[in-house]
Amino acid sequence: MFVYQDTAKIPSTNSRTIIFPHSCMDDGFDSEYYSQTLTNGRATPEDIKKVLMDVNKPRLSLKNRFKIFACGFFFLIALSFASLASLFIWDVPNDDMFIWYVSGGITALFAFMLTGIYVLFKYHCRCSIKCKEAAKVIINDWNETVYRKRGLRWVVPDAFPAWMELWKDYDEEDGTQSIFFIPRSPSPNKRRVQSLMRRPASEPLLSYYADSD
Repeated sequence: MFVYQDTAKIPSTNSRTIIFPHSCMDDGFDSEYYSQTLTNGRATPEDIKKVLMDVNKPRLSLKNRFKIFACGFFFLIALSFASLASLFIWDVPNDDMFIWYVSGGITALFAFMLTGIYVLFKYHCRCSIKCKEAAKVIINDWNETVYRKRGLRWVVPDAFPAWMELWKDYDEEDGTQSIFFIPRSPSPNKRRVQSLMRRPASEPLLSYYADSD
């Protein structure tokens, strides 16, 4: 949910994958360097920004909820410290019972702090998981409705939200979609059809069938 990823570990954009790193300035994903030439005109900068903003909304919502929860916890800690310190402002009775009360209060306060930190850590982990799951649902919807038709595919990395990935599933040489880069296992019949579509134009069709068998 929060971004602690070392920028040195963020991969670079290559011929098959476009990387959109997280930007701490606007707490979103940086797409300023993107241009349509990176995808052969298959997606405009406005299209890219729309997807990145959409996938970032659940993370921002969960982050705000976590901040409210954390602020409430630290407020209780500060209030407890103030209450404990106020005991020493007034005249402190010199008896064993008062010392036991103060010792018990300090022990309870530290126990409350440790428990609260553990709860915050578990809540953060749960929010991070929810954030990634929500991002995958949103990205899957975008892929199925828009981007697979264009030969593109969004991917939520394991290190999300440190960056987002846009994979190019098309052959840049002829502009056709490349089956090799689609993570699906086609049936034997589909593989034969794909082989026929990619056969050299000079080779007879019957010989290509014989090779496929």
